[in-house]
Amino acid sequence: KDMFLDEARLTANIRSPYAVATLDLGEAEDGSLFLVMDLVIGSSLAEILRGCIDQGRVLPVPAVVEIVQQAARGLHDAHEATSPLGEPLGIIHRDVSPQNILVGIDGASRITDFGVAHALERLTKTKGRDIKGKIAYCSPEQARGEALDPRSDVFALGIVLWEGLTHRRLFKGNSTAETVTALLHSEIPDPRVLRSEVPEGIAAVVATALQRNPDHRYQSALEFAEALRSAVHEHVRTE
Repeated sequence: KDMFLDEARLTANIRSPYAVATLDLGEAEDGSLFLVMDLVIGSSLAEILRGCIDQGRVLPVPAVVEIVQQAARGLHDAHEATSPLGEPLGIIHRDVSPQNILVGIDGASRITDFGVAHALERLTKTKGRDIKGKIAYCSPEQARGEALDPRSDVFALGIVLWEGLTHRRLFKGNSTAETVTALLHSEIPDPRVLRSEVPEGIAAVVATALQRNPDHRYQSALEFAEALRSAVHEHVRTE
């Protein structure tokens, strides 16, 4: 309980048009914990992609890119969040996935569930080397139980981008062990192999975000977002 409240208080300091705001938190009379968050009228990216697959359609590439680059800006704002005294909070999402990106009817995408997933131990290292939660969206260093920095969230969002473009799962195996093995060692296909209309520049951004060595990735979520925006502009300019 204390961990949940502490993490929730941290995330209440995030101020971003691309992140769902925490408005209030506390404990009810019956002892249950609650959060009051902004209402986003829309759907999660996971629901949107599932609907496309069910209908035999694909989400347009520009829409995928715009959703992800806005989510990246929300992540960056969280990574840079400070306390009321100006102290860096060191927030890392740890659970970036299509389920945690909300797309509103206003056209904005917002990242949600900051820190709360970690506080509730839906994605934490337990005894041995088992990991609970969405292991298919972990970074390699997260899967190994190492210390994390914002570049871990960049990798996770790179997975989301790859899956949004291809409408396929990237690292999902038939067991946790298979998923971890794929995450750490399997070849990452160029998204153009599965969807030829993906522009070369966008595919290059995907490849950089999904570098297993954090030093070779984008060093911030903002850098990732700006690379996506630049790739789109370059594609439009050369068409």
